[in-house]
Amino acid sequence: MSSISSALSRLPAPRTDGARDLDGGGWAAWLRDHLDPAWRTSEWRQDCWLFTGSVHEPRSSVALCRTEACDTVVSPANIFCPFCKEEQKRSPLPAAEFARAFVPVRNRVAFGGVPEPCSFTKDGQRCVRPRHCKELCATHYTQWKTHTVRNTAGRWEDTAVPYADTPACPAPACPLPGLYGRGLCRHHAQRFREHRRTHPDAAVAPWAAQQPPYLAPHQFSLLPLPELLRWEVLYGLQQVDPWLRIFEPPQVRRMVRDLAAATTLIGDITDQQMCPRSTVAVLRMLGRVRTAVRAGHAQYTGTAPAQNDVLDLRALRQRSRTPAGIRQPKTVDLRTIRQPWLRDLLRTWTVQQRPGADEFARTLRGVELASRALAQRPGTDDPAGLRYDDVTAVVDAIRTALKRDGEPAGWNYRMSIASHFFALIDYGRRSGTAETLSAAFVRDPALHRIPEQEANEDEIGKAIPEPVLRQLDAHLHLLGHGRARGQRTLAPDDLQLMYHTLYILLRDTGRRPLEVCSLPRDCLETRNDQICLVWNNHKARRHRRRLPITTSTAQAIRTWHERREQLHTSLPPTGTDYLFPALTHLATRPHLPTSYLGETLRDWVDSIPHLHGEGTDTQGNPLPFDRTLIYAYAYCRGSFNLIGVRGIELV
Repeated sequence: MSSISSALSRLPAPRTDGARDLDGGGWAAWLRDHLDPAWRTSEWRQDCWLFTGSVHEPRSSVALCRTEACDTVVSPANIFCPFCKEEQKRSPLPAAEFARAFVPVRNRVAFGGVPEPCSFTKDGQRCVRPRHCKELCATHYTQWKTHTVRNTAGRWEDTAVPYADTPACPAPACPLPGLYGRGLCRHHAQRFREHRRTHPDAAVAPWAAQQPPYLAPHQFSLLPLPELLRWEVLYGLQQVDPWLRIFEPPQVRRMVRDLAAATTLIGDITDQQMCPRSTVAVLRMLGRVRTAVRAGHAQYTGTAPAQNDVLDLRALRQRSRTPAGIRQPKTVDLRTIRQPWLRDLLRTWTVQQRPGADEFARTLRGVELASRALAQRPGTDDPAGLRYDDVTAVVDAIRTALKRDGEPAGWNYRMSIASHFFALIDYGRRSGTAETLSAAFVRDPALHRIPEQEANEDEIGKAIPEPVLRQLDAHLHLLGHGRARGQRTLAPDDLQLMYHTLYILLRDTGRRPLEVCSLPRDCLETRNDQICLVWNNHKARRHRRRLPITTSTAQAIRTWHERREQLHTSLPPTGTDYLFPALTHLATRPHLPTSYLGETLRDWVDSIPHLHGEGTDTQGNPLPFDRTLIYAYAYCRGSFNLIGVRGIELV
């Protein structure tokens, strides 16, 4: 087992007990050294601990106001700003029409905004201080008002002097002028008055140095936190950013507010105890940040989770099957594997290869079944003493495996976990991790097989009634509008064309959503004047299958293919080989995820006002069609959201 020890030796080495002291400064220095200086450079300002979400960053929940004529930044996206929201409540127009037609006219600057400069000009020089009233700054307005009330002779402009500078507020990154009490802006002057009620001897300079500017909905600041906690939160945010589908600044701002009484994220108290007033969304964000910080602290102290028998998969950056990543803390106890050599092999493979969620789950299941079978045989704790009969025992255990709920496991699943287990064994030999493993412990491809259960996997799925399909076709113009996944990446016309093509393929071919989403870029083939669709049956692992399709279906594919070629340069290079490629660089698969297709189709079907089924009631009225049956038809081939299938006309 020397190879396993050498592999684990590349993990962080243990530190002395003094390194565990959070107050010694070593932990904060470690955090600073492991921060990413290139993290969201267009949004994060390290010099003043301020995050300002950008509308040009697709992974931030920041956008302009839903009103087309409004330039106010809001978060989350696709909402009205407060001003437009109040007007929309009073308007009789629907929200979508209001967003297109309304033109906001504001007669004052929103709180926290910087007003336009004073309009007073003298000798070609204009006053640069912000307006207060009558288009004048506070000083010039006072001079004008005094001159008018006292009816003083002459013009007030003769004695007035335009200001060439504006004193800045001492709070870091505050854009407002410091024209109020003690040189503060209006916002910080009000905050300082409130602070002096409980701290009457407080000085302005040290207090202002710890104050964030007035925060808009798309901003947050870490300045209010203690220094160590500040570094911990920043490190945690950088670590969890790849796990998030959308980064939401308002949630972080609320988390910072609720952490006001905390000093560190390292501790045994729960998230609820640390932030008792937080909402579920804030606690979820806090849990993710604390998980990352704890993993970093374990690496700092030399107790990283990969050295233990309990693996924190999220801390090890395990890849998830969805863009949202692993949302909940996920640990695996390897102590259930009784053979030390098998346990060490699985641990080393997980650390070095960082498999995806599906691959790890099936490998772990295969290892558990193999460990249970080997435990009943003598001498299996020594990998050098394993024999051919031991392999047979492992295969027999997998061949008769049950699901975790006790139901019989399907052939595909049993074959898959067997393949993953022996792939792990091959990895151990190939990488030198299991050099002492007996050469007799090898799978016989002829005898160690999982008998296949015959099933016709290429059958056409059960069709939705033709009258319902005609109604769906009549409302096809609604598909791709409204709540359609991919709006932040594709233009509306391109998004609609893509989903129209996907619907036509589902309707006319009866293939599963995964089989349609993963179609190769050149999926059309013509043989003897017959057009065929080239597709991959992932469930049965039968690739390059051919299905005759109609000319109209082929034309729909060609139309989207032409448009897809024009979008090629703006799409991630990982999806080059697919007709429906991934839309973002963060996608976990190179093609469009089936979750995008499923959610968009469900929202589209739910938006259709009336959907009638076959037959009529006793009064002759058409019977309503149960929309949930559309999804029931979807399950007829072991998939979801399959719309239906029409008869194939040979061409």
